[in-house]
Amino acid sequence: MRDPASVLLSYQATVQSQQIVLDFLQRTSKAQMFHGTVFHAEPYIQIQEMMSIAGEDLYDLFIVLLVATFEHVLFNHPNSPLEDDFERQGKEGVKGALTSFENKISPKLYKAIVELCDYRDWVAHGKRWTPIPPKPATVEVVSRQLEDFLVQANLNLPSSTEL
Repeated sequence: MRDPASVLLSYQATVQSQQIVLDFLQRTSKAQMFHGTVFHAEPYIQIQEMMSIAGEDLYDLFIVLLVATFEHVLFNHPNSPLEDDFERQGKEGVKGALTSFENKISPKLYKAIVELCDYRDWVAHGKRWTPIPPKPATVEVVSRQLEDFLVQANLNLPSSTEL
């Protein structure tokens, strides 16, 4: 089962790879190795804009992945009350599942996770409604909050660095 820490490592590796490509392109904008890519023959300013948009999309995609990973743990961890079919009734989706843990989690953290799930829903459903939910600070902060929630709910997993 994946944990938020392993998703965070994937995000960091992807962001760092993106920065390496951007740095390389800045130094060698005429490099043949970029033939056939979206970067080929584009001016560097255009490439920077594409990479900026890609960075925003990457952020949103990893928020969705983190919440999906978190939801998987909520429903499938052996200590989860949601393993029981009776407890699971009426608690479809991550926001429904959260209610099973409200009395186990600090109110501040619980509110942050509910807001995160609102943002995830907004992203996953095409960013089509207003008001726009608050954007979480960073993927690193979100990962830490989700891990803290799992610890407080007694659903923590060994992190990928401990395996």
